[in-house]
Amino acid sequence: MNTRFLFVISLLIAMFAVWFYRNQGDLDSVINMSTTNIEYEAADILAVQTNEDGIAEYSLTADNLTHYSDQNFDKLVAMKLNWRPNNTQNVTVNADEAVMYHEQSKVVMTNNVLFSSQANDNGQVSKPPLKLVASELIGDLEQKKVFSNKPIKVT
Repeated sequence: MNTRFLFVISLLIAMFAVWFYRNQGDLDSVINMSTTNIEYEAADILAVQTNEDGIAEYSLTADNLTHYSDQNFDKLVAMKLNWRPNNTQNVTVNADEAVMYHEQSKVVMTNNVLFSSQANDNGQVSKPPLKLVASELIGDLEQKKVFSNKPIKVT
């Protein structure tokens, strides 16, 4: 091959490279790869707690659970709790979102919270049915109390 021909080809390639370099536009913004405080996530949660006799005391379902390690709390989305404090009473708690703070033993349920007691399987109720509707309910796990700092509708 002729060296003049190779020189012309290399000059054309260099011109195209310069043209592409100038017309490529701005580079995309740099992606910031920072660490997250989420330790783990899980979907379609189903948890059951039984007593010594193997009878279910409560069952908990949620669409999503996220554990945040820096502040040691869990966040549940679309939580539904079915609790049987005794053989004659059944309590259900539904909330769009619930956050459990492990260090304080506290559960904060927010957004469309419904707390209701229902009749048992044979239709009897040891206490009158109760239905609470709130935007926020706070459960203290140590004192076993539920309270709210916001208005509650009782039916």
